[in-house]
Amino acid sequence: MIAEDSSSGSIDLKTRLYQIITEKRISALSMISDMVASDEEQTKALLEELVEEGALEGSFTHDGNRFFLSDVKVSSAPTALTKGKGFTIKKAETRNGKLVLISGLIMMITGYLMRGLIAFNAMFENTGVSFITTGLVILIVGGLMITRADPPSNIK
Repeated sequence: MIAEDSSSGSIDLKTRLYQIITEKRISALSMISDMVASDEEQTKALLEELVEEGALEGSFTHDGNRFFLSDVKVSSAPTALTKGKGFTIKKAETRNGKLVLISGLIMMITGYLMRGLIAFNAMFENTGVSFITTGLVILIVGGLMITRADPPSNIK
């Protein structure tokens, strides 16, 4: 692979660099330097020699701290969207249910007032009781409308 070099230590270091980069796919120069037990400048120079000889195809990053191979294969695994909306919780529309519930409360209060305070004759008393009963039914319908809204934990 690398037969031009005269010193056997340099050949051994280059072969170790080649194996580390091609087999283990490590790109950080500091990590590669630690693995071959040399300083980063010497490692970078040897990597440049390997690229010039054609043994490796790759390039350094702009800051010079990493060496990436050019023949990196992209995985065929599906990618996940990183900036997607994600899950959205639908806001429950409870305005109509709240209006029905409040109108039932108002009818019940009106019925109590008609029955208790303004009960001059039997007609006001009977009308008040009918308002109370109708208001109670409307109150129950409004409560059901609110509880049937999706999702019930998001009601404010």
